[in-house]
Amino acid sequence: GGGDRYTRLIQEALDAVVILKKGLITYANRSFADLLGCKPEDLIGQEFRQFVDERDHSPLNALSQDQVRELSLQVDIHTPTGPRVLDGRFHAIKERPATVIAFLRDITEDMALEKRLLRQNQDLAVINLISEILSSSLNLAEVLEMTLGKVLQVMNIETGWIFLLDELTQVLRVAYAHGLPDEVVSSISSLRLGEGIAGQVALSGEPLIIENAWNDPRINVPALRSLGLRSFASIPLKSRRRLIGVMNMGSFGQRTLSGDDKRLLLNIGLHMGTVIENVLLFEE
Repeated sequence: GGGDRYTRLIQEALDAVVILKKGLITYANRSFADLLGCKPEDLIGQEFRQFVDERDHSPLNALSQDQVRELSLQVDIHTPTGPRVLDGRFHAIKERPATVIAFLRDITEDMALEKRLLRQNQDLAVINLISEILSSSLNLAEVLEMTLGKVLQVMNIETGWIFLLDELTQVLRVAYAHGLPDEVVSSISSLRLGEGIAGQVALSGEPLIIENAWNDPRINVPALRSLGLRSFASIPLKSRRRLIGVMNMGSFGQRTLSGDDKRLLLNIGLHMGTVIENVLLFEE
């Protein structure tokens, strides 16, 4: 009868449907099982959280402890083919204590498109900002402050610092820093080529992105480590003719730098290198 029809609808639904009791899966439809590359019956009795990225665990805990009745949440699911982003609506079922039904829609492709559009807008915004700064002839200190400030703002990153290369001594020196305590700045004030991350980036000419910066052994300056950066990037600043310096940036919050950011960062490095070289030539 009616009940069977609903069951069939749920079983055949394109969206993933999962029923949880105290966080354990008591029912999963084909869509959810397909995502995880298994059969629906294999999932019964398994903990839903094990498939979900750790960042999403605490809201789910609140749900399984009956603290919230309803929850809309994007969850990152680990699947055999890589992470997928699901848009989830979780409803506590009144008649059944500690039971939750979840409707989950795979929005990974939408997210990727949105990210690409966002990235193109970011690229344009950064390049426009830098050309704007170029066209108002300023002194070096102002140019460094303005470009770094704008880049961090557009990319939604909290802290950054710029090394300039002294060609005679082949030493990188911090010329400007934003959002860093003084003692950190003084502990990283100069590097030889090849020394530290910035020194290596200066030699290789390639940006370096570290996604889990807080526990990465390459970040070995104690003062920097103690900041608890979440992600970190080091970018060569180049003009057409030579290496001008290196820009480092780090984020504490939501903004994680990813492999996708590499192209954007390379672009920024080329534009900033050109701008800074022009100012240096002008000041000479």
